[in-house]
Amino acid sequence: SFADLKGKVLVGKRRSLQELELITKALLKAYGMTEKDLRIVETSDTKGAIQALEVGSVDAAIFPGGVYDPNVTELMERKTAVLVPIDDQHFAKALEELGPAFGKFTIPQKMYRNMSAPVNAFRLKAILVAGEAVPADTVYQVGKVLIDRHADFSRVHKAAAEWTIDNTLESPPIPFHAGMVRLLKERKLWNSTLQATQDKLEKEARRK
Repeated sequence: SFADLKGKVLVGKRRSLQELELITKALLKAYGMTEKDLRIVETSDTKGAIQALEVGSVDAAIFPGGVYDPNVTELMERKTAVLVPIDDQHFAKALEELGPAFGKFTIPQKMYRNMSAPVNAFRLKAILVAGEAVPADTVYQVGKVLIDRHADFSRVHKAAAEWTIDNTLESPPIPFHAGMVRLLKERKLWNSTLQATQDKLEKEARRK
């Protein structure tokens, strides 16, 4: 488990990808640990983290990846690494610390060879952002295409198959554009909970 990394060396940050350090700190806090409990090092890219794992200069690494990530596939097939399990309780604590831009993705056991069980992983939401000046009808039409042509989208981008309208509505980190609100209302997906979240996010955005 992550707690077993105490006293070990972890690739847990990258200057060009601040999310890695945020995840590292959130996990440390969830497990009641501090940065003094293990040695956190930095690499400039994922290739450097993989090489450090392979030569044994680090014990573990946090790095970004997609669905059926080739780096993880190669490590698992060669049996040179294992995916560190994070139980649901500690994962929920870390997720709470990270905030709404992050979510949970459970890596199924069948995704990579030599997995003994599913493993929890952090999912960073991909957000399509439109400025307030973009016409509502433009955003409405783009959203309509993404929803109605999802099968086509999934054929050209493997990760698109993991996207659902449900995870779009789960804990939005920024307000929905007026055009998207119109589409969600039209599809009977808008509700009082989403409206309350929208009001809160818009209020926070105005303060900034």
